[in-house]
Amino acid sequence: IGTNPPSDKLLHLGTYAVLSALVTATLAARGRLSPRTLRFTVAALAILAVVDEVTQPLPWFGRSADPIDWVCDVGGIAVGAAAVVVVAAALHRLPAASNARGQ
Repeated sequence: IGTNPPSDKLLHLGTYAVLSALVTATLAARGRLSPRTLRFTVAALAILAVVDEVTQPLPWFGRSADPIDWVCDVGGIAVGAAAVVVVAAALHRLPAASNARGQ
């Protein structure tokens, strides 16, 4: 990553934000994004993050678990999902707004 890598916590946040955004965008693109699926997605990704942290101390990974990493993971999940929800809502409103002006 270079001589001055970003903090581990920032990497956790960014990685899970991208993962969450991709999953949420997939749901939105398929027309399956609803409050219920969003809650399920966030919960499922948070559980994945727990599994990620809990398995790190296994000998073949050689890493250590940190609860603060999980907090950053969940923060990233929220940021990624929220970003897609905002963009999807804005894109959904654009055609309606342009149609209203044309009438």
